[in-house]
Amino acid sequence: MDKMKKNVDKNYFISASAGTGKTYTITQYYIAILEKYEKENNPDIVQNILAVTFTNKAAGEMKERILEEVEKKLNIEENYKYWREIKTNLNRSWIMTIDSFCSRILKENNIAIGVDPNFTIINELKMNIEIEKSVYNTLKILFTIYENIMDNKRLDIDEITFFISPERRETVKIIINEILRDKKRFIIALKYILKELKLDTFKKVLLDTLKNWRTEMKMSSIPTFELPNPDFNKVLWLFKNTVLIAQEIYNLYTADQFQYDFKGILGKTLEVLEDKRIKVKYQNKFKYIIVDEYQDTNFLQKALFDNIHTEENYIFYVGDRKQSIYRFRGADVSVFAVTENDFDENSKFQLRINRRSNSEIVEFANEFSEKILFSEETIKSYESVKRVYNDVYNNLLFSDDKDFSEYEKKDENDIIPSISKNKNDKHRIKYVINTEDEYETIAKTVQSLIGKKMKFRKRENGKIIFEKREIKYNDIAILLRELKNSEEKIRKTFKKYNIPFYIIGSKSFYDKTEVQTVFSALNAIQNPNNDLNLSGYIMSLMGGMTFERLNEFIKIKNAKKYNSLYKTIQENKDKLLESEKRAFEVLEKYVELKYYLKPTQILKGVITENNYLSKLTLYTDSYYAIANVKKLIDEAEQYNTLAISFAELMRLLKKSSEISESEAAILDEKENVVKVLTIHKSKGLEFPIVILGGLGGKINLNSSEETGEKVNISDEKTEFSLPKDNVRYFILKKLFLKTVKNADIPLTDKEKINIELGKEFSEMFDINKFLEDTEILRLIYVAITRPKEMLIPIIAATKDKKDNNKIKKISDLFMKLSYKTRDIIMAEELDISEIEISHNEKQEKKIKIEKKQLKNLMDFAYKKYIAPTYIINELKKEEIADDLTEEGYIKIETDDLLSDEDKLLKGSELHNLMESINSFNQIQYLIKNGDLPKELNNDTIKKLFSIKRFKTEWRLVKRLEIENKEYMIFGVPDRVIFDEKNNIEVLDYKYSELHNLGKIEDYKFQLQFYMYLLKDFGNPKKGYIISLKNGNIIEVEYDKNFEKKLKKQISML
Repeated sequence: MDKMKKNVDKNYFISASAGTGKTYTITQYYIAILEKYEKENNPDIVQNILAVTFTNKAAGEMKERILEEVEKKLNIEENYKYWREIKTNLNRSWIMTIDSFCSRILKENNIAIGVDPNFTIINELKMNIEIEKSVYNTLKILFTIYENIMDNKRLDIDEITFFISPERRETVKIIINEILRDKKRFIIALKYILKELKLDTFKKVLLDTLKNWRTEMKMSSIPTFELPNPDFNKVLWLFKNTVLIAQEIYNLYTADQFQYDFKGILGKTLEVLEDKRIKVKYQNKFKYIIVDEYQDTNFLQKALFDNIHTEENYIFYVGDRKQSIYRFRGADVSVFAVTENDFDENSKFQLRINRRSNSEIVEFANEFSEKILFSEETIKSYESVKRVYNDVYNNLLFSDDKDFSEYEKKDENDIIPSISKNKNDKHRIKYVINTEDEYETIAKTVQSLIGKKMKFRKRENGKIIFEKREIKYNDIAILLRELKNSEEKIRKTFKKYNIPFYIIGSKSFYDKTEVQTVFSALNAIQNPNNDLNLSGYIMSLMGGMTFERLNEFIKIKNAKKYNSLYKTIQENKDKLLESEKRAFEVLEKYVELKYYLKPTQILKGVITENNYLSKLTLYTDSYYAIANVKKLIDEAEQYNTLAISFAELMRLLKKSSEISESEAAILDEKENVVKVLTIHKSKGLEFPIVILGGLGGKINLNSSEETGEKVNISDEKTEFSLPKDNVRYFILKKLFLKTVKNADIPLTDKEKINIELGKEFSEMFDINKFLEDTEILRLIYVAITRPKEMLIPIIAATKDKKDNNKIKKISDLFMKLSYKTRDIIMAEELDISEIEISHNEKQEKKIKIEKKQLKNLMDFAYKKYIAPTYIINELKKEEIADDLTEEGYIKIETDDLLSDEDKLLKGSELHNLMESINSFNQIQYLIKNGDLPKELNNDTIKKLFSIKRFKTEWRLVKRLEIENKEYMIFGVPDRVIFDEKNNIEVLDYKYSELHNLGKIEDYKFQLQFYMYLLKDFGNPKKGYIISLKNGNIIEVEYDKNFEKKLKKQISML
């Protein structure tokens, strides 16, 4: 550290093993720069230092540490003015995450690059929605091209790309024309993909590539040399062009609206830095570039730093390749190896002193890393990687120079608790051999520790002291490889053993019964004529109907031949019990309201009017259940801006379950509770005692790749080679491995692959399997370096005594290490004599639920709600009795490209366009752009869209009393216009050719309905049904006698 502080004007590459003070080192380097410029009295140097890391939390901690050091300088009072200005300038410092850095570059250059400075970063859910739309539209284009070629028809490119903006349309045209220049190549490639990959997997791979690899794909190369199987060249060519079309469409939906995801903002910044003037500006601006957690970068992020680093400024990389565990998020540890080789030996330093852990843990981590985790013996079969990417291969092996850590201080009078009955265990590394249920063993291990005395390391005034005290629950963390399949077992077992716990990053929120019950209700509202949905709701805690009672209605349905259970119960309400009737009437009410209320109002209404929160007090864990339902409501509130309809809310809630599933938190992790979390979540954290579970999982080290029929093609993904001489190839490897057949002569799988793909091309991609397979080794390293005082791996007992040297499970790695200073304890030997176990979970103490927990979420009086669609008996598509896919429009059938879902999507998009129109000029632009039919360029439309006073998508409600019954009349007209005399005209858009006379009468009724609702706001005069498909317009004069007709219609319902 002293060498670096004395010479800050130099490039540095720092390898920092776990616990060696990485943040401290960065802080000291940053302060050393400030101290250098103190001599020049230049506090503005803060603006010339860039320090980036990967999370807001890490960036905040870095800034906080630097501020603490500046505060110390201020207390000394030497050169007070300089350090005071430094403190002020730190508010504007460039200490931030990579995406914040990119955002700042775009905002600073917004005029030059044509970007709105108020652009937004979209969340993952919004990104996934736009990616799905983009892939859908791309596949539609692809299959339209295919059909036209097969039918020998002329392709109108403008027609199939009408929805794309002119500039992007030109780019897409270039790609389509390239496809059309070699129709035979296109047909062969598409047929090959559909036959071998299948459409669903093709779509899935496109979604994944567009989400995670679109920039890399744009920069990638297709082999110019012929592969042994020439079809592969064609497939790679078509796949890349397909992704490029999808990327243009995705940018239309996002970047062109000044919305970026994290991948997009990095790609845009790299694009901006291609402007030499802007690049030089930042090269000159930043004198020092500090990059934290460099092992978690990828080649695009490396390119970002390469762009601003020159011989005139200095870069400081710090990281630990042994802790690179985020490959699933796009991190590539090979970047670390490639970059390290660019530095001379005088610029490379290692942090060696572990300031986190007890001496026994440090020594164990050293030996385990050297002899097992990062030894060549463990990864001996990756010969092709060793040959092709030798630098990367060697970089991932243990090195004394880089990886050996020293402990800070050892206590010769140590006190270590025993957790076994025979009291023979005396070390801080304790293997517990599990011979029963793993969660039982973990719970017993926790209880065997509680109350025992142990010496804990403690830092006072910069020095280590040892404090003797009892072990508490909050000293213990349970680290698991994954939570999803463990969570409920942990809950059940820990409650049995009365262990207080807190699950960090819980993954079971959407699986909770109380949440699934709400989903059952929402599904029934979305599609009441689906018997499965109706049954799920009416038999849930909300509906309360028993199976026997439901069976009675099923018999009635079959006897009277009703088309659905919903209709059956509607016609036989007198047979319902009072509680069942109440639940069914709530369902009926919101089946109508779903088109006219905000989606989250419906969700709250269903919960409130079914008295659901009160019913949840019947649950054993009622406090948790109520908190989870309230969290669901909060989640739904976030989607109000994204969900334009109830159907969309349902889709978004289902999608969100794939992204974030943390349940509501009741206990705080700062309380005296055992913390349960994944190893990934533990990265960067430390705990006094770590119990390591989930080690019975299989491990795939040194396994060969499957070929032929053994290949699971549904797991296909895009793979990339490492960049070499600015060239990077990609492959759909499983697709190609699937075609590798069994040869007549005996060959290894690798030999078969080399024959089919070509050895040179095939071996470029072996690095991916190597890095994926070895990530488990780095994950284990992270786990064993989290504890400060004690490490307890729960080892799965081995039944098979044969072939003990073969590594099949994670725990085999632990057992392979011959290590003297560890204890091995059988689970049945754990000292749990004083544990109190809850044998009858039903006798758990009841939690008092406060009244405020049960208060109504919205105030809805129960009335009969009537919408125009209800009167004309118009069933929406989602209400037909047949079950629907989660999102119909994304399912593509090659023989029905312009399906109903397609029309619905196109109609929805045009409706959204029309909502945003403020003038006739915009109509003309959309006609010119091909979005609207040219027939709409007429005097009627000009008059209607020249009126300045208007409202769109106006939600209207009117109270109506008929025969002493109260009704609420609902409607949402597309556009309402007012002239200077307050005369009202209504526009209703239809994506229809308006040829169906029966439908036209229904549409006229809807317009009369809307005009009647508008009587209270002015003088309704006329309505217009406007076809967005062919420009037809039907005018409808307001019927002043409509109220009488409406009341008659309603009384007949």
